[in-house]
Amino acid sequence: MSYQVLARKYRPKHFHEVIGQDHIVKSITASIKSKTIAHAFLFTGTRGVGKTTVARLFANSLLCENRQLDVEPCGKCKSCLSFKSSNHLDLIEIDGASNNSVENVRDLIEKIHYLPTSGEHKIIIVDEVHMLSVSAFNALLKTLEEPPKHAVIILATTDPQKVLDTVISRCLRFDFKSMNLETLHGYVSQISKKENIKFESEEDLKTICKIGNGSARDTLSALDQALSFSDSRFITSEILSDSFGIVSHTKVTELVKSVLLGDEPTVKASLKEVLDHNVDVKKLLRQISDFLFNIIYHDGESYGLAKDELIWIFEVLNKDSQWALVSLDPTSSCKIILQKLALRNQVFSKSVPKVRTEGNQVGAKKKSQEIAKKVEPKNWSDFIKYLYKNSPAIAANVERGKLTSDFSLNIEKITLTFTEDNSMFFEYLEDHETKSRLSNILKEFLGLQDGLKIELKKINEEEKVKTGFVSNFEQEKIKEQEQIKEKKELIKNNMYVKQVESLFNVKATEIKLKD
Repeated sequence: MSYQVLARKYRPKHFHEVIGQDHIVKSITASIKSKTIAHAFLFTGTRGVGKTTVARLFANSLLCENRQLDVEPCGKCKSCLSFKSSNHLDLIEIDGASNNSVENVRDLIEKIHYLPTSGEHKIIIVDEVHMLSVSAFNALLKTLEEPPKHAVIILATTDPQKVLDTVISRCLRFDFKSMNLETLHGYVSQISKKENIKFESEEDLKTICKIGNGSARDTLSALDQALSFSDSRFITSEILSDSFGIVSHTKVTELVKSVLLGDEPTVKASLKEVLDHNVDVKKLLRQISDFLFNIIYHDGESYGLAKDELIWIFEVLNKDSQWALVSLDPTSSCKIILQKLALRNQVFSKSVPKVRTEGNQVGAKKKSQEIAKKVEPKNWSDFIKYLYKNSPAIAANVERGKLTSDFSLNIEKITLTFTEDNSMFFEYLEDHETKSRLSNILKEFLGLQDGLKIELKKINEEEKVKTGFVSNFEQEKIKEQEQIKEKKELIKNNMYVKQVESLFNVKATEIKLKD
């Protein structure tokens, strides 16, 4: 006997076997019980969530001669047997993709007007109905509005935006939901027990469910693909890696851990090992993003990092991944992104003064307090350096604004002003938890007993020009440019450069400085 794929083998044959669509099953079974059947239905949702399956169960129940009290078809009557063998005269199923012309629809309309051979209903199921041409949709409108009393028309689509509004308005619409990870996990676990399929770890089972991306059919297809790489119905991380070009959970953990701890050599070594196995870069970045999200959202192992810094890392990873995947060399871009994140503290704190401590090592908090005490006098520039030491993510956002109030030991409130084009940084600092942390770090820096009130303001482009507004970040950039310009001038006027120009009768037109 030929092998039957799991998606077909475990396709629901009864309403109670449908998973993840309880709201729809409840509504349909209630309408069957009360005999209030609408003449036209529209089932929408992503692929593999049960649209066609529920449509067929609905049709089977309506056509059954001995329907049960719970509206499940009996499976034994002449109608049910005809349904199982796919030759029931009162059920017409077509695919909208290959039957999308006006002629196809006219033929369908002609068939629906014939009385049912038995029972009360004649049912049409049109799958992928959005593939019909505009002319075909228009030909169907009259029948949808005034169908024969015995007709039930069920339209299914993965793309409801392409279905004419005039068609949607004539149907009872049901939106099928993508299934969550927990639902798919339970579903695959149940089937795996029946099929005697074992997993090396629980994470491998979750990986199969994630690959399914909310679709029961895609999840079972992924399980079938993994099984094709195994000769013992035992699925390991290595098999999943070979099957789908993804990285094992252990490797992802190691890679993310080294990024968060700023261990650049380990990041490079782990990444090389992963990419040597021809892993799909897009899938790798997605796995890292999912891992970070779980740390942030489910309070996983954060490796000593504050939540705001983890959020910043997550945000940078996802934003940079967008350009990386469309770049000329996505693999190299991926390497740069992860190295950049691993080196974030060096980039943020390159201007922070180093403080020598004598004797035994002290905790990070005590060290920060010692730095604060040694900085005299207290000024905004020194605070920014101190802030980078304590929270690089907050410091990077603060620098995009400008201090527009006094800063001294006696202050009770500071005001930070941002321009409209820096709204993203303004909104980040507006978060209650972030603003509170900023206030506490400032209090610690100044050695105050109570926290400071922080006021955030936003100005428009006109006010920016009028006041000559320049953010701290922009000021640093201007300062750097001026320093570079001065260095170039010194080089240009160097006596040895002048001698070379004179000797070879040339002129130095461009000077490049190495980092």
